[in-house]
Amino acid sequence: MQVFALSIGALTTAFCARNDDALRAEHLRKGDYYLAQNKPLEAIIEYRIAVQLGPSAGETRKKLGRAYLLVKDTTHALPEFVRAADLLPRDLEVQLTAGKLLQRSGQFDDAKARATRVLELDPRNVDAALLLGSALVGLHDLDGAVAQIQDAIAIDPTQSHPYSVLGAAALSSRQVAEAEAAFRKAVALDPTSARAQVALGYYFWSTRRIRDAEATFRQALQLDPKSELVNRILATLMLLTNRVADAEQYLQALARLQPTSHGLTLADYYLAQGRQADSERVLRSLAADDTIATPVSLRFAALRLAQGRVQEADETIDAMLLREPRNPSVLLAKAQALLARRQVADAMAKARAATEADPHDVRAHYMLGTLYMQANEPNPAITAFREVLQINPRAVSAQVELAKLYLAIDDTKNSARAAGEALKADPENRELRILLARGLLGSGESERAASEIRSLLKQYPRSSPVQTLAGTMYVNERDLPAAKHAFEQALELDRDNLDALTGLVTLYARTNRVAEAHRLIDSRLASSPNATGLLELAARTYATSGDFPKAEKILKQLIAQDATNLSAYGMLGQIYISERRLDAALAEYEKAAANDPTSVAAHTIVAMILEAQNKIAEARKRYQKVLDINPNAVVAANNLAWSLAQQDQNLDVALQLAQRAKQQLASEARIDDTLGWIYYKKKLLPQAITSLEDSVARDPKNPLHHYHLGMAYLQAGDWPRARQALERALKQPGFSGEADARKALTTIGS
Repeated sequence: MQVFALSIGALTTAFCARNDDALRAEHLRKGDYYLAQNKPLEAIIEYRIAVQLGPSAGETRKKLGRAYLLVKDTTHALPEFVRAADLLPRDLEVQLTAGKLLQRSGQFDDAKARATRVLELDPRNVDAALLLGSALVGLHDLDGAVAQIQDAIAIDPTQSHPYSVLGAAALSSRQVAEAEAAFRKAVALDPTSARAQVALGYYFWSTRRIRDAEATFRQALQLDPKSELVNRILATLMLLTNRVADAEQYLQALARLQPTSHGLTLADYYLAQGRQADSERVLRSLAADDTIATPVSLRFAALRLAQGRVQEADETIDAMLLREPRNPSVLLAKAQALLARRQVADAMAKARAATEADPHDVRAHYMLGTLYMQANEPNPAITAFREVLQINPRAVSAQVELAKLYLAIDDTKNSARAAGEALKADPENRELRILLARGLLGSGESERAASEIRSLLKQYPRSSPVQTLAGTMYVNERDLPAAKHAFEQALELDRDNLDALTGLVTLYARTNRVAEAHRLIDSRLASSPNATGLLELAARTYATSGDFPKAEKILKQLIAQDATNLSAYGMLGQIYISERRLDAALAEYEKAAANDPTSVAAHTIVAMILEAQNKIAEARKRYQKVLDINPNAVVAANNLAWSLAQQDQNLDVALQLAQRAKQQLASEARIDDTLGWIYYKKKLLPQAITSLEDSVARDPKNPLHHYHLGMAYLQAGDWPRARQALERALKQPGFSGEADARKALTTIGS
């Protein structure tokens, strides 16, 4: 019986194997048919099924990889070609394709191994020699790379392409003259080669010779008018150099060459330019193509959003979500629709879901970063934009946003680095050059900053931001007359430039010209009496010069406008303490609260004064009264939470209050600090560190925030970071907790 059973099993296995082979052959045949009909997406589906039925069939994987390349999906093509190369070790084409894809994805060691394999089989293979050279460049073995490429040239000195690769290698090792000579040699060997012209154009672009680059790319287009690559390059160059209208001709050419993919890009271009009718015309011409039904529907939804027809867009997107709940593009469209309704948190959830559905989707990470920026959450925004650059290191816009974010959190070195990286792709971008100069100034690289600023001044003397930057440079150089002139120029060009106004007011105060500072502030307030940033500057200026009554009046106005402005409450409290007017102020605000029992501002200030008088129990009762009036009163919730945490009392209640404040005002550093300190007290260290890192990112000059973060790091056992944070805090002595910070540093030791 046992032998019979085994025989039946063997027959069944053999039958299933034959059945699988037949099915695989059928799906391969269908895939080949669809590919012949120029339907690569349908071919991919058939080939994928064939691969599942026969995972060890190298030829099948090669076909699937090629189909992915046809739709420019290199992310999925790479593993298929790598597996095919393992299964077909003597197939030179597969080895080379796998190597090139590995090289493009930054896996230089693996690319080197594939190139070496081909050269073992065919020592005179030029493409393999060039691939090996490129891999060595990626591995920073520049001498080896150049030697390898020169070997490729020796194999066949009549080919122009190896010279282009040699030029790239020389450029990587900063041998600019040698690089240019190699690129020009490539063009001279084959003047009719569009590829050689493109390589030379890239060289000019990377060395900031934009006019030469453009002329060379136009020459390449004359040689090959139907080149998708050259048309794409010129469209990109036009957009990056702010010649948006000039990009249209190249985008139209691309749409004629490949209507399915580039037609969508043209529709996007028109929509971005506000040309809604043109966008709709292009989309309607694509609507009959079933292979792009979802992308076309998504763009129609985006068009409806732009037209203000939010409900109609929502209905289209929701219908698609029901069919494709994990489609990243659909999830991102839903995020855009939610954002149009100002539902930022919900939009963020959809963008996050898109990154989870496809971790390699650049658009999803980029949108998530922009949403975090809108919510004023710099650290997660930085993480999102870094993820973008991990996937696509050439995403210039992500580098720009990173430069801005790093500058906002006072990380000037990283800001300058990000701006410098972005400038490699767009060397004449004025905004990037300003960001670079600001980062260099802030990180103490005065000479480099001055060189960049003086260059900007020559090119853009009528730019308000450039003049503001020049003013800051002159202040650092102690050339105060030149600084004054630059700030005045900046304000003449843009009356609302708050940075320039702050610079000029600070300069007046520094040179004992307080009356002029006040006149300047008053003239601005006369025309913009409700501008929050201007009111804060005015209050600070008057308080610094000792005019407390005027500062108090402005702060009261600011609080009346915005009852959530923690800075205004803090400054007002400091004035009362400095003037020793706590009792008089208390009486004044008690009277105001009696006249208007529902006044959140009056009761909040009473509570703050009571707290300053160390009447903690009374202060807490008054904060609670504010919350009874308005459960979402941010300042009262935050301050009561802080008061409870300081006394280690009712930490669960304190946490609820701090979380409520965070929900109402997510972008305030002091709320993050309160929340983080409560987490610290409750020994919830991962949450504490996250919140306290956010507080430091939002207000890097506050020593208390650095002290709290240092203590959290210390409790978590991260002594190097604890030491760094505590030392940063102690650079500004006088904060509460200074003694504990010094004691903690002693514990850490050196």
